[in-house]
Amino acid sequence: MLENLAWDIWLARNGLSFLSLTYEELLANPRASLVKVAHLVDAEITFESTSGPNSGLEIQRDTVNTEWRERFLSQYSDTSKFQARNHRGSGFL
Repeated sequence: MLENLAWDIWLARNGLSFLSLTYEELLANPRASLVKVAHLVDAEITFESTSGPNSGLEIQRDTVNTEWRERFLSQYSDTSKFQARNHRGSGFL
């Protein structure tokens, strides 16, 4: 999206490293995601087992989340209806 692009440009202009990581990527491959984060902060990481990291946490989403998502997508699936924000003069970028 354009807001993400603006952040990408700002970070690049200021010489700052960043990592683009989605929830879906993290969920699909937590080990690879953790390795990416460790690499970004120049940290070494070792795994004690081959099963991957285990936080002991469980997914908490339920049918309510699914209903909210479906309602949001039905109301806002046409992104042309969103009003663009004008950041000129606000000090943003």
